[in-house]
Amino acid sequence: MRPELYLYPKRFLAVLTKLFAPRPWAFYISVSAAVLLTRLALLPFTDLPRPVIHDEFAYLLQLDTFAHGRLTNPSPKHPEFFEAEQILVRPTYNGKYFPAQALVMALGQVVFGHPWYGVWLSCGVMAGVLLWALGGWLPFRWVIASAAMIYPLAAFSYWMTSYWGGSVTAAGGALVIGAYPRRNGWLLGLGTAILLLSRPYDALAVLLPFGAVILWKHASPRLLVPALGVTAVALAWFAYDNAAVTGHPLRPPYSEWTAQYAMVPALTVLPSLPPKNPAHAILKMNYGGWEIDRFERAKTAAFFWKFRPAEWFEAGSILTADPGVLFLTLLACPLLWKVRKMRLSLLSVVLWLAGSTIVYACFAHYASPVTAALLLLAGCSFRLLLLLRWPHRCTGRFLAYGIPVMILLVASGKPALNALRTKSPYDGKAAIAQKDRVTNGLLEAQAGKHLVFVHYSGFLIPHAEWVYNSADIDSQDVIWAQDMGPEKNQVLMRDYPGRKYWTFDPDQSLDVFTPVVAP
Repeated sequence: MRPELYLYPKRFLAVLTKLFAPRPWAFYISVSAAVLLTRLALLPFTDLPRPVIHDEFAYLLQLDTFAHGRLTNPSPKHPEFFEAEQILVRPTYNGKYFPAQALVMALGQVVFGHPWYGVWLSCGVMAGVLLWALGGWLPFRWVIASAAMIYPLAAFSYWMTSYWGGSVTAAGGALVIGAYPRRNGWLLGLGTAILLLSRPYDALAVLLPFGAVILWKHASPRLLVPALGVTAVALAWFAYDNAAVTGHPLRPPYSEWTAQYAMVPALTVLPSLPPKNPAHAILKMNYGGWEIDRFERAKTAAFFWKFRPAEWFEAGSILTADPGVLFLTLLACPLLWKVRKMRLSLLSVVLWLAGSTIVYACFAHYASPVTAALLLLAGCSFRLLLLLRWPHRCTGRFLAYGIPVMILLVASGKPALNALRTKSPYDGKAAIAQKDRVTNGLLEAQAGKHLVFVHYSGFLIPHAEWVYNSADIDSQDVIWAQDMGPEKNQVLMRDYPGRKYWTFDPDQSLDVFTPVVAP
């Protein structure tokens, strides 16, 4: 193996280290700016992300509520017409999720005019915060090398191209992990608050080990007072928000939704929930069909070992930007445990894996609280490669300095080229991805305001739901409602006089609206 093959990336890394080591914050900001500018540069070639997954529509409703300066919305007229997956219509009208992600997207809508810019901004900030977190644990040259993983995660993963979340929670976990070695109580409290207001269950994998060590070894008023103060303020606001949405400060929207709609508990070890009878076929299909089937199968060992390792591997590959890096990190785990500074992060990842064994589905954004921990382990794995001397003394150095370069080229180059393609990435998605086009087409063909009753005649799938509306239903040009039959539909039509009324069957055609005679 020729020595110069690894000397080029090593020398480049040395130059960057010398340039940024006196002011590491400049490097963190530079990577964040690179993420943000990359996505802006691709906008002329791509559509703004469209919501496809029903979770995304729930987040969009929440952010629209916050963007209007409200914590929640009054229950709509005849709320049964507006029931949809992941949505509450009683006692108030809102999405079911924890508020952190929606608050950031609301910022994008208010400041930039579209919620995706909140996602865009959060991914850029996440990149810088992840690097900052790693800077508290790794030598700076390996923080720079780790940017090869963080840049594609922030710029090209589905955390950037959807409304499903991930970046906000990952930034919260990074704040906790980065604040620990710096003994910064304010940032520790901020990270804890973000985690509790986004994914509190998964966040335990970070909060329990780091919190326990802080209380055991590093408890001091200088650290605990600001950390607990910031967390207390966040939880007080959260209780106020809960009271506005559900009527009780200790009852989050997720709990209210579970009581009204869920047919299976969130964890497979919890007792069964009382049976429910949703009013609409598509809700029965998802809550009473897919979720029950997945829940029951997830409790079997055969199903678990067939699917869960694959879900873990996919999530880890997204977080580390490449399956090879994840595989390298797994191989390095015995050595990582011997590195005392890596034990807390390794324990966090193991705790998350243990906690995910009792959920019936697992995605990369579920692992977002431990993103910084996993990246820290991966970055340290690069460094441990220097110990490799077989089959040549240069092998370890070649891999340690060459792998980050390959990750950056492959993990960033391929998605960037895909983004430049002329074919829309939504052509193969569920029909709901065309909802904006369908809505605009109706408004162009028929002036005025409309009320559309959605009827499903085909095979129902979880992401076929069309009945999602904004926070202010009454002001919409096109209101989407469940078709409950001619007689019941007349009741809703009377409450929205002066509109044009239609039935719409997305299973038959996305361009055909059948007029309904006004009452």
